[in-house]
Amino acid sequence: MSGRISFLSTLIFVVLIIVSLGACNNSITLSNTSRSTPISNLPPLQPSSLSNDGKEYDGRTQVTFLLETPLNTPVNSSIYLSGTFDDWSGGNSNKYKFNKIEDNKYQLTVEEDAGSVLQFKVTRGSWDFGEVDERGRRIGNRVLTVRNKPLFVKLVIRNWNDKSEEIGNTDSGYWETEIPNYKSEPLKPRIRLNGNKINVVSSFNEYSEEGATAIDHNGKALSDKLEIKGLPETNNLGDYLITYEVKDSQGRQAEPISRMLRITGKKPIKYSLRPVGSTSSHLGYIEQIPAQYGKDLTKKYPLFIYHHGAGGEAASMDLSRQTSLFQLANWWGGGPARIAMRGHWNTNSPLIVLSPQRSFFKSDIASIDAFVDYAIKNYQVDPTRIYMGGFSAGGYISWEYAIKYPTKIAAILPLAGTVFPESLANICNAKEVAVWAFHGADDTTVDADDAKKSIKSFNKCDPKQHAKLTLFDDGGHASHQRVLELTGMFGFSELSDPFDENIYTWLMSQRLPNN
Repeated sequence: MSGRISFLSTLIFVVLIIVSLGACNNSITLSNTSRSTPISNLPPLQPSSLSNDGKEYDGRTQVTFLLETPLNTPVNSSIYLSGTFDDWSGGNSNKYKFNKIEDNKYQLTVEEDAGSVLQFKVTRGSWDFGEVDERGRRIGNRVLTVRNKPLFVKLVIRNWNDKSEEIGNTDSGYWETEIPNYKSEPLKPRIRLNGNKINVVSSFNEYSEEGATAIDHNGKALSDKLEIKGLPETNNLGDYLITYEVKDSQGRQAEPISRMLRITGKKPIKYSLRPVGSTSSHLGYIEQIPAQYGKDLTKKYPLFIYHHGAGGEAASMDLSRQTSLFQLANWWGGGPARIAMRGHWNTNSPLIVLSPQRSFFKSDIASIDAFVDYAIKNYQVDPTRIYMGGFSAGGYISWEYAIKYPTKIAAILPLAGTVFPESLANICNAKEVAVWAFHGADDTTVDADDAKKSIKSFNKCDPKQHAKLTLFDDGGHASHQRVLELTGMFGFSELSDPFDENIYTWLMSQRLPNN
């Protein structure tokens, strides 16, 4: 009898160990927290439901382009793809030269790395003979994400630059918006909200619009001239940014001010799209805010600004403002917004995430700084806990911002992006900023050696905190989602800093000194 009891006790003990180990394996990429960090600080992203995604981006795959050209295409034209893969040469590589099938029909088959994001246009061997729209205007870059299954892509050329009768072939400027000036100017009118800056209700019928008070620089009332934008037209659940604007008799515009109306239900609001023109921001963006946001009007939250990679620009997508943001959130390089769209972001985390969409590939860093100012003025942000990160071009921008505005940012998270060569000499400007970079060791788009060089240069600056660089042996240029989704934890290269801590925990532990 005692032997059976001993055997049962041993069996139960073994089962408990196995269960405990299983629980550890299921949770380690979710939390891996230090004891001082409460679990509510973490976005547990349920990586088990995301674990198959990486397989889409392994290996190489065939991409076949089927091209239809306009009737005005010269009969003996040589037609090329040109883009990120040939340094935008305009068309000089036989690898990317189309084969003519019949009049105005062409075909090209190439083999590309799964996971690569191609930006390209079609030319007749030079940018002077590049594709344009029906009216002769330049179009945005075409963008294609390559997966590990054969792709067939149909391309239709509407017109050619040199064959267009349109005069003044320039970008339409649809996405050009003026960078706001947040500096205090004594002659500007001023607006002050009446009531709370955030209202949380379960129905629009519960909301009472209290308006705002506006005066010019002489104290003359302008409240009757206020324009109110963004009030919901339906009772749909969601986060609404109500913006108040006014101009004085001289046409001088006050700095717009906003109020957030949260119409909430049983399920948390995952994300909101903020297209250009719907808010006072000069950039469209995707917003993710905590479920508890607005319930304590005195609480300040950490802010993570995430920058997309090349191909996510508004001009590149060539879509409407709302659709462009939706595509950015759903795009493979969309980062935290993509995670939220798929329902894997923990809205109980206290982290505000804003993902701005740049208008064009090369963005003025002053424009990014204005967006930071916009976020501080319009959200309950703790200014000592602002972080920035991004994929590829977004990683470059994060580094550039840290170098140019080091007193405004506590940490950066560059993913498959590094420092612009012209900025490397100034990298020590950012020595008070915490840095954790991630890169694929086999990245052929942004060389991992450039990331190593940047980190080595930074660490020579005697920084406040030694910068970390985590490498992955595989994945090429497509390692960013495994970082953001935490699925890459403990799968890093042994020749690099370990990925053994939740990146969101790490970010939220960084803080600027109180001024």
